[in-house]
Amino acid sequence: MIENTKERKNLFIQIVLPLILEENNQIKLDRKKLFSILNRSNNSNLEKKWLNKKFKQYGVLNKDLSTLKIRMDTVPVSLAIAQAAKETGWGTSRFALEGNALFGQWTYTSKGIKPANAEVGSTHKVMMFNVLKSSVRAYTRNLNTHQSYKMMRYVRAIQRDNLGELNSLELVDYLDNYAETGKEYTTVLKKIIESKDDFSVVIDKNWLDYWKIRFENPLNDAESLKINDDGLLSNGLIKRSVARSGCGIIPKMFFFLLNMPAIFLSLIHISEPTSLGMMSYAVFC
Repeated sequence: MIENTKERKNLFIQIVLPLILEENNQIKLDRKKLFSILNRSNNSNLEKKWLNKKFKQYGVLNKDLSTLKIRMDTVPVSLAIAQAAKETGWGTSRFALEGNALFGQWTYTSKGIKPANAEVGSTHKVMMFNVLKSSVRAYTRNLNTHQSYKMMRYVRAIQRDNLGELNSLELVDYLDNYAETGKEYTTVLKKIIESKDDFSVVIDKNWLDYWKIRFENPLNDAESLKINDDGLLSNGLIKRSVARSGCGIIPKMFFFLLNMPAIFLSLIHISEPTSLGMMSYAVFC
């Protein structure tokens, strides 16, 4: 595993970005073809066959064209990368490494990875894929078809019609059903999307419970850092026993889940506190 945080993040983006762009490009081509077909008064049998295929692909059971137009659209790149980064810890999660799973989608079939420390009686697994490309395709299909994201698709259609482009920060608000943490999850995504810095470390006060699902031992990747009065992180790491105590946010401290070389610590600033915790977001300047 790459220990240097910047290298790890850059490599993650280099791998995931082309996959997202490729999937979005295919959707754009399909969307262009759809509108070309709709602009004709008469359609060929081949075009009708293609439409039926797309109705099935996008789960439009009643063959309603207006629904198909809304569902057949791209996912903003910044949103997709933010979700992949959040769900995999920038590609370090067991599900990403063992199952090419970038977006933490659940499955109740036999093909999946059982989360560590799952609740007794739970039957869900995290969907696994043969290749990363399949994970991206499943993710876009999920956002474009699942009932939980109907309002997101509706707002996206309005953005498309009125602005001609999509606004990730607005669409994020309608993804609170994507994770059990709800609005806290969307707040974290916004922090990742809005960051203009080389590094972004998002802190969730429920980090331990959340990451138990993704790692067999989340404490292996957890560190705590002391915040000075001026809002800077000190260079000295607090002993791991503090992290192992299972505490959430401790006054003057915060937890994060990325290993970071000590040389960078003096360069980190802390943003204003949010509902996620006392000090919930760190960026490199």
